[in-house]
Amino acid sequence: MPIGIPDLSAQCSDCGRTLREGERVLVYAYRAAEATEWDLARCYCPECRPDEITTPTLGTSEVLVDAMLGTMSDVRAQTHHFCLRHVERVDESLPTEGTAP
Repeated sequence: MPIGIPDLSAQCSDCGRTLREGERVLVYAYRAAEATEWDLARCYCPECRPDEITTPTLGTSEVLVDAMLGTMSDVRAQTHHFCLRHVERVDESLPTEGTAP
């Protein structure tokens, strides 16, 4: 899934540091119960990363993943976007857990 903005940059959601290709990051993503795709909401540098989902949201699947920033290129469209590589789950919450939004 693409992450960041089209100029191949992403920022830590906590400290604002610019994150570059090849760096390890932690990403928070969520998906409402009826949705088919994940929304990548926050990206953290190694120094700011949380270790767990502390306040799950009822009716929403949430996940924290550790990943490496990579580049995905579409030759036909001549576009390039950051993507997540080598993704490993750190924590998750099920839609049946937590409190209402």
